[in-house]
Amino acid sequence: MAIYRFVGDCADIWNPNFQFRRFGQKAELDDVIVKHAVSQGVQLIPEAEFDAIGFTDAELAKFPSAISHMAAPDEFKRKKATALVALAEYRASLAPPTAAAAVPAAAKEQE
Repeated sequence: MAIYRFVGDCADIWNPNFQFRRFGQKAELDDVIVKHAVSQGVQLIPEAEFDAIGFTDAELAKFPSAISHMAAPDEFKRKKATALVALAEYRASLAPPTAAAAVPAAAKEQE
């Protein structure tokens, strides 16, 4: 189990039943559940990565949803963009290697 932060607008995980409704929402979840959820499009990143971006509690309270982000200051928008890059990198780190990437490794083993 680890703590993750939600960087999307709205999502549900059904096992366990958990609803994400606020940007920055915190949840303690099993890593296997998170890996599956993120691969299915749920926007979660590890809390340490989220904290490193530097969101303040006041920002998260004032800008909890995508619609509120439209009126957010540029600094918040830059942080959100950084969070979305972190999400893309985290999602990529969870993905299994592609078949194309596996071919060179298999060819080297045969040599």
